[in-house]
Amino acid sequence: MIVVTSSLKGEGKTSTALNVGYAIAHDLGKSTLVIDCDMKQPRIHTYAGLSADPGLVQILQQEGMSFESCLHQLDESPLWILPAGSVPARPVELFKLKRLTSMLELLKERYEYIILDAPPILPLADMNVFAGMADILAMVVRSTDTPTDVVQKALKSLKSTSQAGIILTGIQANEAPFYMLSGYYATTTNPKR
Repeated sequence: MIVVTSSLKGEGKTSTALNVGYAIAHDLGKSTLVIDCDMKQPRIHTYAGLSADPGLVQILQQEGMSFESCLHQLDESPLWILPAGSVPARPVELFKLKRLTSMLELLKERYEYIILDAPPILPLADMNVFAGMADILAMVVRSTDTPTDVVQKALKSLKSTSQAGIILTGIQANEAPFYMLSGYYATTTNPKR
């Protein structure tokens, strides 16, 4: 279970979540489910070229709504998408988000990887619910735009005990460290490079 988030909106977390899911499914051949859990600004369906409805919101709010009726398989690959669905005017209550935990336990039997595109950490409280579901928490940071103090504040507000990592987005080639540009990297034939 990989939860992808960011400090603020606009850092590239949704495209990162979808790209990670695509890479795991296509490059590794693993059955992967990407779920759009960002109820404030759902975008997975747009990026994947899918309909938003039905989706996670309908599953959480309508008793008896099945996951199968909301899933979309992408191009005969082992990649499945569960869009957020029609987001209501008022947000989904936190207790309904907690119902997602039991649903995810069932989905873990079916998928090797589940990626949650969670909302940004700031200024919302619901990110801690998603962080508690994570085996791995991936924090997306836009390298040239996100102030360090904002990232630190966001990380301090999380109560996650899962493994965590940072994915940098928005890196320009001329800003990359020299070892990425000059071919200075270790290989199996030259481990000291």
